[in-house]
Amino acid sequence: MTGYQPVYRSRTYDDVISTGAVILQELEALLEKDVIDLKALRKSCFMSGCPHEKSIRSRCWKIFLNYLPLERKKWKTELQKQRNLYKQYLQEMIVLPGKKMKSKELSSGELCDHPLNPNPDSEWSETFRDNEMLVQIDKDCRKQKLTSFEISQGMNEILGPIYYTLASDSDQDCREFAEADSFFLFTCLMGETRDFFIKTLDDSACGIVSQMAKLTKLLEKMDKPLWQRIADQGIKPQFYAFRWITLLLSQEFHLPDVLRIWDSLFSDANRFDFLIFLCCAMLMSVRTQVLNNDFPNNMKLLQRIESSIDLQRVLSKARELSQLASIR
Repeated sequence: MTGYQPVYRSRTYDDVISTGAVILQELEALLEKDVIDLKALRKSCFMSGCPHEKSIRSRCWKIFLNYLPLERKKWKTELQKQRNLYKQYLQEMIVLPGKKMKSKELSSGELCDHPLNPNPDSEWSETFRDNEMLVQIDKDCRKQKLTSFEISQGMNEILGPIYYTLASDSDQDCREFAEADSFFLFTCLMGETRDFFIKTLDDSACGIVSQMAKLTKLLEKMDKPLWQRIADQGIKPQFYAFRWITLLLSQEFHLPDVLRIWDSLFSDANRFDFLIFLCCAMLMSVRTQVLNNDFPNNMKLLQRIESSIDLQRVLSKARELSQLASIR
C-alpha cells in the first residue's frame, strides 16, 4: 500500500483573479473604517501589495508615509490644508515677471512690461539679474563643494513612481492634485531617507556606508560561500548596493515591479530594514550565476539584475530572511 501523495495544483489565471478580488475587498473594508487599523492594513499590503484599483494604493501610501491621519473624517480637511499650502509655496517661489503691470496696457493694447523692456525698473530686468546671480551662486557652491545635503541626480527616480501613482489614480480629485500630494509624499519619504544623501553622515549608523555594511554582514550570515565569492572578486557593495539602497530599487526594475516593491517597503514599519533583506534576497536569487561567473560578468549581472530574478520569489525570500534574523 503506497502512502498518501499530496496533489499540488498550479495557480490558474482564475485563481489569481479571485485572490486579487478578495484582497481588494479586504483593503476596501479596512480603508472605510472610521479609524484605520494600521496594523491590519500594513500586514495586508506587506504580504499582497496594494491594488491600484479604486485608489487603494494612493490612499495606502499616503497613510503609510504619514501624509494622512488614521482618522478618516480628517482626510478632507488635511488634504485641503496641505494643497493650499503647496499653492502658497508656488506663489512665493515662482515669480511671474510683469504680473504686477499686467493690467497696465498702452493705448495700442501692448503691455507696459515685457522681456525686451529696457527700463531698469522692469520686473523682467530684475528677474534676469536674479537669474544671473543664482547661476553664480550655484557655481560658487560647486567650487566650495558644499556637501551638507547633496541632491542626487537620481532623486527623480524616487519622485517618479509617486507622481505616476497619484496622476493615474481612478479618483478625479487625486489626479487633479497629484502634483501637490506628490510633493508632500516625496518630502515625507525624503525625511526618512535624507541621511543616505548627507555625506557627513556616511559612516554613521543611519548613513549609506552603514547600510551597505549591514547588507554585507547579513549576506555573510545567510550565505557565506556567496559572500566569500563576492569578496574574493573584490566586488564592493558601492558598485551595486549604493544605488539599490539610496534609490529604493527604483532603477533596478520596471515601474510595475517598483510599485509592488514599494507597497511592501512603505507598509513595513521598519521599512529600511526590510530593504536590506530585500537586497540580500536579490543577491541570493542569483547565487548560482555569481558562484560560476568571473568578475566582469558578475559586475554586469549585479548592474542589470532585474532580468535574472523572479520578483515574487525575492519578496518571499526577503520576508523569510527577516523572520530568521528576528529569531537569531
